[in-house]
Amino acid sequence: MAELTSKRRRHAAETAEAVALIAASSSDPFIKKELYRAVNAIRKHFGYTAAEKEAEVLRRIKIGASTVNDLIRETGFPQQDIWDITKRLESAKLIELQRLSVSGNGRPGCLFIATGAQA
Repeated sequence: MAELTSKRRRHAAETAEAVALIAASSSDPFIKKELYRAVNAIRKHFGYTAAEKEAEVLRRIKIGASTVNDLIRETGFPQQDIWDITKRLESAKLIELQRLSVSGNGRPGCLFIATGAQA
């Protein structure tokens, strides 16, 4: 994941502010909610460097967020970012991936746990 340039982060912040102004002026509660959701996604995606995102994901795993869905819900980061970050953290031996065996159809669940290794 490439580091964001300050120019790109600034443009994203300006775009988020513009969309927030549109959301504030909307009289429809559904539209307002969806626009603010987009604003928050932009702010979270462009407001963190790659290292900051890794640190945030690791912190969330250490306090108990243990599935990809937990991490998405807790951080607001896109699913692909979560997978990329957890792969790097696993390679660095900071977390372990545990697959849960599930009887029946479907894929087994995955849990991330923090290891005793320090960054």
